[in-house]
Amino acid sequence: MKFFVVPVLTALIGSAIPGASAAERLPVAKYVEFFEIVAFGSEYEVGKPKPYIRKWPGKTIKYKMAGLRKQAEYYRPVIERHARVLKAFTGVTLKEIPGKAPGEDLIFVFARRGSMKDAGRLLEKNERVLQIVAQGRCFFLSYDIKGRIVKGLIAINSEEPRLAVEHCLLEEMAQSMGLPNDSPLVSPSIFNDREQQMSLTLIDKVLLRTLYDKRMKPGLPFAKAMIAADKIIKGLMTSAKK
Repeated sequence: MKFFVVPVLTALIGSAIPGASAAERLPVAKYVEFFEIVAFGSEYEVGKPKPYIRKWPGKTIKYKMAGLRKQAEYYRPVIERHARVLKAFTGVTLKEIPGKAPGEDLIFVFARRGSMKDAGRLLEKNERVLQIVAQGRCFFLSYDIKGRIVKGLIAINSEEPRLAVEHCLLEEMAQSMGLPNDSPLVSPSIFNDREQQMSLTLIDKVLLRTLYDKRMKPGLPFAKAMIAADKIIKGLMTSAKK
């Protein structure tokens, strides 16, 4: 695979939850349970899940496109569309920067099926980790310092069908914000691998809004984070009823 880039490295749920009817809303306890599963679980069985909140600390994530040029160009508008949606529920702007510009936070790599592991090597050196993540049709990797995410990579198998790639991009972009786990218990949701959601569900919006509430600090320990999640989600549900 030939890479073309790589100096490697508001409307919030608003007032609270736009367009959410009472019938769509779940009990607060269920959203809190889902937050625990997605924020503190681990999609890949590599080490133990981190017992603290991880999130991007700033208001802008600078990203670059890498890998197969034609595919990257084709899916650029999809990334931009997903980025606008994520901003609405996190307040964080994803901004593309030129390939030769320094200081990227996140890299999107479009690769062929047999080169997914190579794509991951732009950020990850642990072969065991690479072996596990490269088995999927897409994956993300991120690293944090005391809960502050400092680097991320999203790898996409560009040989997948178009709709599958669009779904993968939304899923991995949402997960890379600091909600790393997938679970069949969380439904309907982009964080459920048994479903192929093409847009964020109400559950997804609540989880993203909760994570990026100012009370949810990077590095916040599990117990305190769950107390904060309960308060934040209760506030969102209360606002939605008004």
